[in-house]
Amino acid sequence: MKIAFPSEDGNSIAAHFGHSTCYLVLAVENEKVVRSEVRSAGETTAQHKHPHGQNEGDSCQCLTKAVPGHQDQLSLLRDCEVVICLGIGPRAVEALRAAGIKPVVLQEATKIEDAALAYARGQLEACVVSGSLCCHDSH
Repeated sequence: MKIAFPSEDGNSIAAHFGHSTCYLVLAVENEKVVRSEVRSAGETTAQHKHPHGQNEGDSCQCLTKAVPGHQDQLSLLRDCEVVICLGIGPRAVEALRAAGIKPVVLQEATKIEDAALAYARGQLEACVVSGSLCCHDSH
């Protein structure tokens, strides 16, 4: 199984899915990480040079559409079963689910490899996103 983690620095989990500049993708087989790779996502949302939604709760379209400075974010994750993050907005949850990717929110920051192995074992303490929004601030 492939598990993706949004990151701003390539080493740790980003505080929020939408602030990632890359995704760390780990392939886990037989409770071991057998491969890992970094997939570049573009600049962070704080530095976007393109328009965002006009209403509160609207999000950047770069998750589902390629725009200047960004690759279509979902194209980077299509082969992943799950995205494990610390926070995520409702539009990203909907887009991930529509692509068949399970969004999971950690209850606290942890090492990426530890989270991947815990998920593979079914031992990850997390909020499996079930509503329109699940964010680390609400746990």
